[in-house]
Amino acid sequence: MNLEKHFTTTYKYNSWGDTETRSGPGSNRNSNLVKETINFVINCINLFYKERDTISIADIPCGDFNFIDLLLKEILLNTNCKQINYYAYDIVPDIENDFNNKLIRIENVKYNFKVLDATKEIVNSSDIILCKELFIHLSFEHIIEVIENFKKSNSSHLICIDYEGYENKEDITYTWPGECRIVCLTKPPFNMPIPLFSENNYKIWNLKNI
Repeated sequence: MNLEKHFTTTYKYNSWGDTETRSGPGSNRNSNLVKETINFVINCINLFYKERDTISIADIPCGDFNFIDLLLKEILLNTNCKQINYYAYDIVPDIENDFNNKLIRIENVKYNFKVLDATKEIVNSSDIILCKELFIHLSFEHIIEVIENFKKSNSSHLICIDYEGYENKEDITYTWPGECRIVCLTKPPFNMPIPLFSENNYKIWNLKNI
């Protein structure tokens, strides 16, 4: 399966149909999901990195950066963090144009971008891997490969959306752009441990314990 081609088609033709962002309604700046993302990341930093004045975040997939400035700004305002090393990754090569031209940059953030296939490549070692909605778009096999590569990165924590109690009966076949379904990472075939902390559909794990 050519994942780059699949997700590039999804991005190019705006398959989720949002008028604000090609990353879909879950990345709309005023969406409830973006608000939940910001609140959860801040809560996790205050729980697990309270004394840190510098933090590194690997954002995968970063999409078209529609809301990331809101998240980074709120982290600097609502935690002890004074500097953020932000590593953005996406499988779609065209996202580099968004990185260079759309991304709203703020002070005290160091920005990095790389085109990357997380099923085959390893992200930079980071305090937090923010993997907002990747898994709902990947097959079971590819999810397992991504999690293994996250572990190999020697990053500390994984934050992602997870639907507790779902039985994972429906797999992704990549037959149409934007294809998605929900997953539960503590259920087979993933069998991840109980998360350290959860809120709404967001969860955080220590990658060293997976």
